[in-house]
Amino acid sequence: MRFLPFLAVTTSLLLAQEISYLFSKVKESPFFLKEKTALEAQFLEKKAQPFNQNYRLNLSTGYAKPDDGSGKGEVEIGIGRDFYLKKDVLKNYFLTQEEYYNFLQKVTLAKLKGEIWRLYGNYCIKMKALQAKGSLGVVYDEIARHIDKGVRLGEFSASDSIMAHLALDNLNLQISELESELAEIEARLRSIIPTFNGDFLCTQHLKPNTDKLFYPQNSYLWKMLKSKQKALKSELALHRNLRDIGVDLALSKEIDTTRAVVGISIPFYKGVANEAQKKAILKNLHSAIQTLHALEDSYAQESRALKQRLNIYFEHVSKTEDSIKLSANTLIEQSQMRFKAGEESLFGMLKAIETKLSMIETILDLKIRRHNAVADYMQKYAVEIERILK
Repeated sequence: MRFLPFLAVTTSLLLAQEISYLFSKVKESPFFLKEKTALEAQFLEKKAQPFNQNYRLNLSTGYAKPDDGSGKGEVEIGIGRDFYLKKDVLKNYFLTQEEYYNFLQKVTLAKLKGEIWRLYGNYCIKMKALQAKGSLGVVYDEIARHIDKGVRLGEFSASDSIMAHLALDNLNLQISELESELAEIEARLRSIIPTFNGDFLCTQHLKPNTDKLFYPQNSYLWKMLKSKQKALKSELALHRNLRDIGVDLALSKEIDTTRAVVGISIPFYKGVANEAQKKAILKNLHSAIQTLHALEDSYAQESRALKQRLNIYFEHVSKTEDSIKLSANTLIEQSQMRFKAGEESLFGMLKAIETKLSMIETILDLKIRRHNAVADYMQKYAVEIERILK
């Protein structure tokens, strides 16, 4: 009777959590918070890059000996600061960098949501398979009790009883395996969303809108790569333009003179270091352009392949699933009636149940592979899942 508790399981509507709730909690995930902290540190470092030498403090000392033979030490102290002339270039640099790092965060969020999509769907699919196997457990149990009674009356042999109980034990092993897999999914989801309470509400339809699914603009990865190009171009502009002027204030104390000096310096960024920086940025920009082209090519190819696969599933598998289930249930009911009436052998009865078990396994495998194929696609391209749900 190992299977019976599964038939009695009902999800509390007050406690159960839909996938939309889990999506809303992704920003609280420790995986995202860790990535967010790292990205924010990178962004602040990038933002401070133009001001690496914004302030200067100068201090010097020396000794002078005039012709009259007297000699005294000299000291000079000064402070300087850079002021940017190209404010629009600098502003654009900050804006594009902020946009790029925001998209990096959104890519992380989208991939985590893709994993939640995968786990949640797998759970709901396997739970349905578990319930289907649980219903067959009732049939197996009735057969075993019927045979045990028949053995006492001499209508069945002991080997018939052993065969019936072995079939029931085998089904219970399958149920235990599914239970273990469901527990693993719950643990994985809880590691992503600590507030997940372990109760699922498998009422939300997880069939994606394929037209929206395969639209590149719904990919955060695509948007991030576009944004990366803008950020690199704005960074290159900083190195290609006259960026700043330097204003220096100095106070010096000579032998018999105190002097204040105000100076303006106009740097020219044509040195080796600046040229090396520009070359590095240009290479990164070229790489980003190539990466985006490669992504668009793979996106188109994988989209066509996945769309064809989903069409085959929904046109052939999904449409015939109900009729297959109906045929299998009818076969079991008829076999069970004939078996109890003595018109069918135990082997024939068990064969009918095994047929449905095989059907359950086949449909389970097809659904899991179809669902995981969509999840792989969503995670790879960081798809905005909420926009492709029907």
